[in-house]
Amino acid sequence: MKKSITSKRRFLRIREQQLPLPLFTTSVTFLFDECWAPAELIVSLGRTGINATSVPNLGLRSSADDAISATAENINAVVITTDYRDYIKKTMFAGKLPPDVIWVDQSIPSRIASFAQFLELIANLGRSTPDRRWFAYYSSNTGEYKIVEKEMYPSDLQAILADLSEARTRGGLSTKDLQRLWSCNESRALRRAKELVKEGWLHPVKTKKGYRYLPGQRLFNLWRLPRKLKKEVRRRPEKEDLRA
Repeated sequence: MKKSITSKRRFLRIREQQLPLPLFTTSVTFLFDECWAPAELIVSLGRTGINATSVPNLGLRSSADDAISATAENINAVVITTDYRDYIKKTMFAGKLPPDVIWVDQSIPSRIASFAQFLELIANLGRSTPDRRWFAYYSSNTGEYKIVEKEMYPSDLQAILADLSEARTRGGLSTKDLQRLWSCNESRALRRAKELVKEGWLHPVKTKKGYRYLPGQRLFNLWRLPRKLKKEVRRRPEKEDLRA
């Protein structure tokens, strides 16, 4: 029975590859990360009208993650990667806004046409909501996916993220650190910090010399978002997978 299921699935995939690919026209560019830049897949997507390129093609090989994120922002690109951490946690702690990111869990999607349709959906989201950020998880094996809107953190938080990352090893940022980073007096720094604590972006730690501030639960939730999405995407039953 297992052989029969495998054979049927293989036949369906071969049949799909023989069918004409759907045609799309996307104004959004899909930027494949350096850790995963399959030339054949990019060419196949191009045949469907999907505008795709890769980090090496743009001359950004070995570039820092925040530099790639900035490039993605400049060319209106969605990053496709197998290592989402670079574009969530690392980019945020560099004090930058992460780009729209698609996390793919395997090298090559088993169904190119389905993957192209998924990218067209992402492109439509980008066109209709240009002021928002999106994160998506795509299962190459089943073609299932999950898309969520990423929270946009406030400018006060963005201004201190890079220093907040470095300060974690020494117990967090002090009020004086916040005064320096925000270029304000002590009372204003305390008010701003209090608001970020209230919103869950910062976590206060009381010390003998006053409060110090660490990343709050809301930031941790944002970093853990990809794993949460992957858990929510369930493999479809074998019978459903075989439906024409």
